[in-house]
Order: sequence, then C-alpha cells, then structure tokens
Amino acid sequence: MRWHHLTALLLCLLPKTGSAGVMLEAELGPELDTNANRVQSIHVPCPAGQTCVAGVCQPVGCSGASCEGGDSCIEGGEEAVVAGLMRLTASGRFQLRLGRHALSAVLAAGGKLFLSNDARTADEIVQRLNLGWAALLPSSAVLSVEGSFYDAYQRESVRDFRTGGAVARLSLGRPAGGLGVMASGGYRALQYKPLADYSFQGPTAAIDLSSTLTRGAVGEQVDWNLTLGYSVGYRRFSGAAEGIPQPCPGRPEDICNQPSDADREDLNHLFHLEINYLGNADATLSYGLELNQSNSHGETFQRHVLGIKFTAPLFQGIFFTAKGVLQFSQFRDPYLISRVPNQTFVTIEDENRSRLLLQLARDLTPRISLNLRYGFYVNESVTPGTGDAQVRIPPFMRQTLFVGLRVQWDS
Repeated sequence: MRWHHLTALLLCLLPKTGSAGVMLEAELGPELDTNANRVQSIHVPCPAGQTCVAGVCQPVGCSGASCEGGDSCIEGGEEAVVAGLMRLTASGRFQLRLGRHALSAVLAAGGKLFLSNDARTADEIVQRLNLGWAALLPSSAVLSVEGSFYDAYQRESVRDFRTGGAVARLSLGRPAGGLGVMASGGYRALQYKPLADYSFQGPTAAIDLSSTLTRGAVGEQVDWNLTLGYSVGYRRFSGAAEGIPQPCPGRPEDICNQPSDADREDLNHLFHLEINYLGNADATLSYGLELNQSNSHGETFQRHVLGIKFTAPLFQGIFFTAKGVLQFSQFRDPYLISRVPNQTFVTIEDENRSRLLLQLARDLTPRISLNLRYGFYVNESVTPGTGDAQVRIPPFMRQTLFVGLRVQWDS
C-alpha cells in the first residue's frame, strides 16, 4: 500500500476517539550479492600490441599476429564483485485517532554490512521518516498533510542520495469502496551526494481516480480496484544544462560535452494505470508512462514501465510473492549524457532498472516468519531516438539471494 493512502485510511481503521495503534517489524539475515558495487560493464577492445591486465589494456611484447590485439577490457577497469553480507531492517509505525483527526508516524532504518573487503565501500545505512495528519471533513472528504524524509549513507558515495518533501491531499469518496478522487500538491527537494549537479528541488502536483467493485456472496467476496493517475513535477537542478556536444578543442576527432549558461530545468510527467484483484490471491498489474522534458541535452526521454505483483498461498502455510518491473526508454538526443542510472530517484534498493523479485515466506509463529528472497536486476531497455539518434547504456546484471527471519508485533 502506498504511504500517501495510510493517513487517510486511519480515519476508517481507527473508528473510536482516542484509539491508537503501534506496529513494530524487523528482518535479519545473510544475503549474497553478485554485483555488490553495481558495476555497469562496457567491454572495449584493446589496441594492437596491448592485452588486458587487471582490467586495463597494457602494452606487451609481441610479434606478428599477436600484435593484432583481440583482448577486451571493461571500460574503467572495474569488475563486478561477488560478496556475502548481513542485512538488517527495522521499522515502527504509530497511529492515533482523536475525534475527526488522525496522526501517524513511521520510522524505518536498515543496513548492509559486506563480509568481503572487496565490497567494503558498498556498506550502507538508510533511514526513513514519515509524518502525517488527516482530518475527516463533511461528505466523507479527507484532508491530509504529510511529510517525508529519506537518507542513505555509504562508505564511498557512488549512488546514495537524500530527499525530503511535504504534500497536502484532498480525498473525496470513501477509500473502502465506490469512486474516489484525490488531488494533491507539494514540494520536493533532493540532494544527489556523488554529483551535486543532479540535486534538484521544485513543486509537485497529482490527481488520482480510483474505483472499487466488490462481487460475490458474503464470505466469498472479491475486490477489483482500478486506479488512474497523473503527476507532474518541476525540477530546478543545481548544475548547468548540457549543450549540444561539439568537437573537443584541439582534438576534433573527439566529442566533448558543452555546458550551457542556463541552469538545468526539467518538467517530469507520470501517467499510471493500475488494476488490482483481491480474493484468493492478491494480484496487481500496472503500466506507467514517464515523460521528462529537459533543457539539458540527453535528458529528454519517455519511459514505459510495466509492473506485476502476485501473492498467493501455496501449501503447508507457505506464501509465494512475485514482483516484476520491465522498463523501456527512448531518448530524444543522439547521445545519452546522463551519468545517473536512476532518473526518478527511488530508494537505492529499487533502482530504476528492470527487475524480478521472488519470495517464499512461511510463518513459524504468529509473530515470526522465515523468508527466502531472490532478486534479478538488469538495465532498462533503450531504443534508438528520433532521426539518427543512437543511445548506448552500459550492460548491467545483478542477482541477490536472501534468507532470514522477519519479526512483527502490533498492539
């Protein structure tokens, strides 16, 4: 369930004045990561008379055919590191109903400690805080205000960021069923730690339409939920916009980026459609279209995102969950300038890549469950842009395997 639905739902979940609820959750276990340092590998051929040594093309003594090269090295010389780690996450949620008002707070934190020195720079800690207030208005309308903060720390900052924002929402229609409308407006800021040019801030707005259809006899009811939404965000970046690449001074055979005198400004649109079925299983199918309009060369694109989520019981109390995201992007310009493989800046663990997550879970006690989780990540697919545009992104693959215990407690 999305966070922005939680505060409004408190007014239904906590019907009594002065009622409160607390939920605590933690997960701990070992994990194997086949690409701990998130290397994106571009293999380039070594020139004649050179061979690949420690990831770098180096001259070697040769004669005849051996001088023709043939070796290839990873651009940058860095290879993927396979490493084990220990993962720990913990969260707490507090909810309070006071008359026609509701308050909520969520505090979560997590960390990964790698067991290999080769992956030590990938150690990280993340934290998240959400605060919300909601008021029940006449005609079942709900007004809510929410604030959020997310921060990540790595030993060596290569992709972590800090983000925060505030949003006000007005919901019409009961979330339990029927037709609902939600409009929102807010402000968001992001600090991208490895590269300040990608830090931005700006206002946001969104509107969502949702409908619930319940069918079946009592005790056998199923729900079909449909959600249509649109959101837009203006982003003013700290860095300058990129101009059209030009031949490098003194090296006309090479192409160099050309920063402009203007600050980079983006207008990001997101249209999404989601269909959810809740019965003997919980299944969700979604489609999103992201359009990013930028005055910076290489940053205007459209992205199609297909998503699926499925949870169902198997046997012997085992539950199976599958989550899949498939992404296709098309860039307007002939060169992909972006150095950040995470345009929308979701959390580090949900990087903007195509991915498949599979999980088996079984309750050992009413509060403790055993989880086995597998993840597979690849870079999004990129199609050629308009005209002669050719876009190349580095190949990427990462797999993870986690086994651990989850503990839950609520009041």
